[in-house]
Amino acid sequence: MSQSIEAVTTASLSLALDAATLRQQVIAANIANANVPGYTAKTVSFDTVMANASGGLQGTTLDAHVVPRRGADGSPQSVQIDGEMAELALNQLQYQTLVAGLNKQLSVLSIAIADGKS
Repeated sequence: MSQSIEAVTTASLSLALDAATLRQQVIAANIANANVPGYTAKTVSFDTVMANASGGLQGTTLDAHVVPRRGADGSPQSVQIDGEMAELALNQLQYQTLVAGLNKQLSVLSIAIADGKS
């Protein structure tokens, strides 16, 4: 059974917001553990989430997509505070954009529901 465009859009935005929230938590954990010896920085692999969800977004989870950050040679990377802060700023911008998109989607649905009613 095919889903309506509204359902797919809302589910996609919801999944993206969940991923941004998870990314925020991972970045916060990286910053909090920056001085812990042996701590490996972690990252969220959101591209994997979306690729796996292409058949449908129902039941898609994000927890399994938190992975250790690796360098070009495959070795685990330690936390770089400047890099984490840049990631944090980018994530906040993406989150705000997603919320604006969800608000727009909901306002379109509200207009459609109210159409013809006084």
